[in-house]
Amino acid sequence: MIKKNLKWEQNKPSKNFIHIHKTDVSFFMIKYIKNAILIEGGTNAMILNKAKNISDIINQTLTC
Repeated sequence: MIKKNLKWEQNKPSKNFIHIHKTDVSFFMIKYIKNAILIEGGTNAMILNKAKNISDIINQTLTC
């Protein structure tokens, strides 16, 4: 799985895609990601400890 992620090639971004990203130091560097929604203080565990924030973002996006 890691090898597939490291070798993944995508020439143009997907449409209707939401990228929610953590703000701590990351292997997948945010400087290479455009239009990401940043979760302040987000870490690898943010799906657990920032669940309300993430849920709100998803709900806002789906209702637009």
